[in-house]
Amino acid sequence: MKKNKISFALLTIAALLSLLNLSCKRDEPDEPVFPTRQQYLLKSIQWEEGTKSDFSYNPDSTIKERSDRSGQRRELTSFVWENGRMVQHAQESSLYTNSYNYSTSGQISGIRNRYKDIPLTNGYELKFQYQSNGLLAKMQYNQINEAGETLIQEAIYQYNNKELIKIQGFDKLGRLKLENSIESYSDSCDFLPWVFISTSLSPLYQIYNYPVLSNMKKLPTRIVQKLYDNDGIVSSTYIYINQPVIDGYAIKELKQEVLHPDNPTYNSANTGTFLY
Repeated sequence: MKKNKISFALLTIAALLSLLNLSCKRDEPDEPVFPTRQQYLLKSIQWEEGTKSDFSYNPDSTIKERSDRSGQRRELTSFVWENGRMVQHAQESSLYTNSYNYSTSGQISGIRNRYKDIPLTNGYELKFQYQSNGLLAKMQYNQINEAGETLIQEAIYQYNNKELIKIQGFDKLGRLKLENSIESYSDSCDFLPWVFISTSLSPLYQIYNYPVLSNMKKLPTRIVQKLYDNDGIVSSTYIYINQPVIDGYAIKELKQEVLHPDNPTYNSANTGTFLY
């Protein structure tokens, strides 16, 4: 009888510990478990408007080149890696190149855009600061010329359970100038960041950059962007839509839309088929 009481007590304690463990983890976001990241390498994207994007890779599966061809026009983007780190990427036809700098902890500390071959300092730099959990906290956008650096905008990143939900950009006077709100995400997927990252400052550069996208395991599907004037009044609103078809964590098709609520005649859409 005594032995049965002890066994029952041990089972009760085990059950309580299990419940306690679950309650402690309740506030932590569920992390998707990928079979093996980048088991499949993106080979090409055929866009319905006529452009085809081809991707080639180094022996270690890091991206080597992206080639975008539309009719007779071809644009080649090359990537340079050192010791497993991407240190440079640039379009072949551009006068500029992007160089990546790293902190002692291995995080990207800055991206410097400057002339490839002309010995001038002109260009810009993005500087990054991180939270203790590795997520991006701030990004400074500085213009650079012979006179030095000028802060154009500082972006502050906000999260909910490690998911990026909002970015607010302030000018050097502290005025809110830009707000990107991520209103929804796709299911878990493993996507190539360089599908979305430009070699120059795209309208969504505060989201579509390597420090941000390399930490995402879901694709933003609805982004609302608001631009503010110097009086804090919204001057323009844009809505960016991604509608992916996902199979086995891979994007097989992607419809992208740009909506202009103030002028719908400027709305645009494009769909791409992904091959691996």
